[in-house]
Amino acid sequence: MVSGLTSRRERQWREAFESPDGGAWQLNGRLRARAIAVHRWMGRIYVAGVLAGGLGGLALARTSQEGVVTHIGFGLLAVLWLTCTIAGYLSIRRWDEPSHRAWMNRSYALTLAAVTLRIYLPLELALGMPFPAAYRVVSWLCWVPNLAVAEWVVLLSSRRAAVALAGRDTDGRTPCSAGL
Repeated sequence: MVSGLTSRRERQWREAFESPDGGAWQLNGRLRARAIAVHRWMGRIYVAGVLAGGLGGLALARTSQEGVVTHIGFGLLAVLWLTCTIAGYLSIRRWDEPSHRAWMNRSYALTLAAVTLRIYLPLELALGMPFPAAYRVVSWLCWVPNLAVAEWVVLLSSRRAAVALAGRDTDGRTPCSAGL
């Protein structure tokens, strides 16, 4: 190998892990198709991380500040995060790509709860909300809207797929390609 140059595979790995958002790499169909091996390894690492983070989150939810509302909010976040991720992993093990894609979109939306919490909590405090109330609200606000948006994306994707299939003949050709 020439000094300063790297192989295509090495560049793909470096780009995937040095990108500010590995999830974008995982969710982008063109990137995924170009480097399916990178996608699979990043997915394995992601699942291991979610298992560790979800179990840790579940344990910590019992001791979160501000009482039962936050215990339930963060606890349910951990349970759903684990559930969506495991369902996504199991669906790809069955070679069910559409189901895998839907479950992993939900999982990633729940992963982003850590980001949205860090956006919403300072905003609530800046707006003058007392910390106890703000924390109770953010224990739900950090993940429920994320999951709602992910579900909306999943529904739109499944509708698009249904429309695309409805426009095809039984042999998979569109009416135009069949000469009709």
